[in-house]
Formats: sequence, C-alpha cells, structure tokens
Amino acid sequence: MGTDKSPSADCTAMDLKLNREAGTLTVTWKDNHVTVLDAPTLRKACPCATCNESRRKESENLFNILSSDPGQGPPRITGASLIGNYAIQLTWDDGHSAGIFDFKFLRALDKGEAPTPSSARGQDSPDAKQ
Repeated sequence: MGTDKSPSADCTAMDLKLNREAGTLTVTWKDNHVTVLDAPTLRKACPCATCNESRRKESENLFNILSSDPGQGPPRITGASLIGNYAIQLTWDDGHSAGIFDFKFLRALDKGEAPTPSSARGQDSPDAKQ
C-alpha cells in the first residue's frame, strides 16, 4: 500500500548517526525525512532539569546580556546512547549527560515546533552535571 502517514510514523527514527567531527546528529525518519541537528542547537534545547533551571534563571534576569558560553567554545558531543526505542541520551565534552531527547522532541526541533524544554517530560537527574 502507501507509506504510513500516521502521526506516530513521523516520529519513528529508522536510523541515527552521530558525527562527532562535524558535531551533528542525523536522524532518518520512517517517512524518509532526514533531520540534521547541530550540537549547539541540541545543547541549547537540552530537556534535563539542570538545563531547564538554567534557562529559567536566564529568562528571569532582565540584565542578562552575557553569553552563557564561558569562553569554552561551542559544545561538543562525545557520545550517545539509545534509550529504548524512543529516545537518545547525549554525552557532552563537559561531562553533561542528563538530557534524554525523545524522538518526538527531536522531530519537533527539526520542524521548529519543539515545546520549550522546560515543558519536556521527566528527563532529569538530581545529580546531573552541566
């Protein structure tokens, strides 16, 4: 018959490729759409509790004119682990690894429709490193 046009098919990842050198995560979806997300975009959208709290504090500070990058350069992804068949957990060069990016969230990032990370569900760790 034809391709599956159900909403869940849009968020079914068929292939994930992490290119550490280029700093990109490439996702091929069940509907054959390909998403390429760069490390800065992914880190800025990290859905963990630590990053959500940092973003909340930054947004509340009316005088926040300094970059949150303390001069270390752009973030680098050093590793990734699949979480079941619904998400990927990224590890960063600064040791941060608490963010779990579910595939619906990644697809929404590609479409520019991602919910604010603070509304992401349950991807936190009380002892998360940033």
